[in-house]
Amino acid sequence: MSEDRERQENELAALESIFDDERLFIRAAEGFGGQLSVSVNFPEECSFFYPEIKNARSRDEEKASTSDERANHQKLGIKHLPPIVLNFDLPPNYPSKVIPEFTLSCKWLPVQKISILCKALDEAFVEGDGNEILYEWTTILSEQTCDILEISGSLVLEVARDNTKNGVDGRSVQDIANMAGLVSYLIDYNQSEETRLFKTSYILCGVCFNEKFGSMCVQFHQCKHVFCKQCMAEYFTVQINDGSVKALICPEGKCETQADPAMVKSLVDSELFERYDKLLLQRTLECMSDITYCPRKACQAPVLREEDLDMARCPTCHFVFCILCHNTYHGRAKCPLSSEEMKKLRETYINGTEEEKEELIKKYGKKVFQRMIEEGYSEAWLERFSQKCPKCKAGIQKIDGCNKMTCFQCRTNFCWLCNAFLNQLNPYTHFNNPKTKCYNKLFEGIEQDFRGFEDGEEDEDGWIQFL
Repeated sequence: MSEDRERQENELAALESIFDDERLFIRAAEGFGGQLSVSVNFPEECSFFYPEIKNARSRDEEKASTSDERANHQKLGIKHLPPIVLNFDLPPNYPSKVIPEFTLSCKWLPVQKISILCKALDEAFVEGDGNEILYEWTTILSEQTCDILEISGSLVLEVARDNTKNGVDGRSVQDIANMAGLVSYLIDYNQSEETRLFKTSYILCGVCFNEKFGSMCVQFHQCKHVFCKQCMAEYFTVQINDGSVKALICPEGKCETQADPAMVKSLVDSELFERYDKLLLQRTLECMSDITYCPRKACQAPVLREEDLDMARCPTCHFVFCILCHNTYHGRAKCPLSSEEMKKLRETYINGTEEEKEELIKKYGKKVFQRMIEEGYSEAWLERFSQKCPKCKAGIQKIDGCNKMTCFQCRTNFCWLCNAFLNQLNPYTHFNNPKTKCYNKLFEGIEQDFRGFEDGEEDEDGWIQFL
């Protein structure tokens, strides 16, 4: 082996040791060549812009565009640009006599500017006076590109329209077809690079306060808050089991960012995600004024309401029901009322105008409001069957279910028995802790609540019949 070949072998071995990641250096399977990918170090405050993209423009129209048109630039919200790629092959008499054969390719620089970098690499070899040059070239591309091309506070991205002009080095390559393709590629690359850096960084979880690799964490895309997967999986599991799919929000204080379905799917099992997906669809449909649900517990399919009709027919089980009270359709008879509805109706009736009172009497009948007022039903009900949320002081009704309560207004978990705050991630620990006075009392008092109604006052569906 000649002295030059021996020096080449040593140089390539050194590069493999320095750049041990295939993203940075790939040695040719045969011969003395390879590929180096070099990321450019930009000033910290550097921003990237691109010319306004106009659809369906021909190449002739692009050439005819004025400098004023090209001045309309849009900012590209990215931090990372793809590397400059140096492909090289070492001749037998390198480094003693000749420069390596190479090409320089970059997606975000036009060939005119890449040619300037090629010239800088040539000059560095000449100044090296027969020394190995590949590592020095990587340093030039990484540390000096901005100085060589006079890039400081901003960079306007370009796509060369004509690669045949004078001054273009044949070794320079811009391997992108048009500006739209370049912008799309840069956005995708920036996202993949952000993900790679996130997964390889140590991150402090805001819930358990342990440092973990980013690969063991998840990030809310909108607010960028990060928590470990274990904490979020436990948090999401509790909320989904409780049916609170709208409560899957960022745990950071006062942050209301909602978890997206992709994040939820990555953290919970398939059965739980199916429940989440179903409940989310249901909550969404509930926001639509022309959608109601079949009241049968075994069905609960969405039903499209017809305008100006108080009757609906389930397309799944064919059950015909009243859209006002969700009981079997009762024709022109007045709707039965639940306790919560009675409370609201009484307040509306007492505080309403004469016209509003007449409308309520037409709909529900005069006897309903006479009985509410005479018996003072609302006050007695509030005193016996409601409490204040310990955080926001909103009034809460407990119709049935366990003693773990969730405030409808601020989503705080609290104990119905002692009004204590409960752990947001696992509220049931309060009832499993022998040291609390509510130990083993998760379901205490349920039977007494139901016995509190007079005989015959509540029907089998939980509705209080007044008419």
